[in-house]
Amino acid sequence: MSECTFALLAGPRDTGFLKATLRHLLKMCSFSFREILVVADDLPRSDGSLNTDVEVSCFTDLLRRLTRDQTVTRCVYLSEIATDRLAEKHFGSRVSTMRDHRSIPLLAWIVGIEAAQTDFVLHFDSDILLHQAPGHSWIRTGMTLMHEDPLAMFVSPLPGPPSCDGRLCAQATAPTLDNQGNFRFKTFSSRRFLLSKQRFEKLLPTPLRYISLKRRLLMQVGFGSAIRPWEYCVSCALQESKYYRVHLCSPKAWALHCPDHSQAWLRSLPAVIKRVEEGRYPSEQGGHYDLMLPAWT
Repeated sequence: MSECTFALLAGPRDTGFLKATLRHLLKMCSFSFREILVVADDLPRSDGSLNTDVEVSCFTDLLRRLTRDQTVTRCVYLSEIATDRLAEKHFGSRVSTMRDHRSIPLLAWIVGIEAAQTDFVLHFDSDILLHQAPGHSWIRTGMTLMHEDPLAMFVSPLPGPPSCDGRLCAQATAPTLDNQGNFRFKTFSSRRFLLSKQRFEKLLPTPLRYISLKRRLLMQVGFGSAIRPWEYCVSCALQESKYYRVHLCSPKAWALHCPDHSQAWLRSLPAVIKRVEEGRYPSEQGGHYDLMLPAWT
């Protein structure tokens, strides 16, 4: 079976839950990764809200501890990356700002892909939870699918726990089904994905996209960023290509996104992780990818 790199994206504001979600994801993946990377967003913010010295210090201290105890193989800091080369390869041009219009780092996911020492790369954002049944491996299933289907560009587990009728709820675009019942999309989600670097390079470059011409002109004279997220750029390229992303239909593995990072979520996180690992979830959550915190608490 092919080797794989695990890459997680995190920033200073994730410090309060990073250790818990990272160890949870590694436990649930139950895969012998070649290496475990943390892509650390240590770039200055562009939305007017600065990370405090205490936030940055706590974040870097945590990463050092995770590296010392060998939870993490190495950390890749965005501030230390040669950005021009990566931007030209992935966007076809250099970029004047390192953040998109939401203040999210443009190259964060790209850095994890490029830093990996293996062809297969598994990426998670730091606020993703995962259930995988004992004895099952959605990663191996995904690798096999990609070996057999040359048009599968990205593979992910089921988005949200299974619903009673097997449908996916609250999806921005409707999927099609392949002959195995897996869900195919012509759009991309950057929060969790498995890819082959060699295959992904066939999609490049994914040109930059902008909010509007007016915003782009304002950006050129120093007023913020008008660049759409990397996820959007990849989606546009995917729609214009023969490739697609696939969500596996097996109920034995499913992922949850936690958009609410409030104190209530932080307090409930250990209990939620325990239930997710056991495969238990409230009925309201079935088919939904975003965590419905009130239903869990």
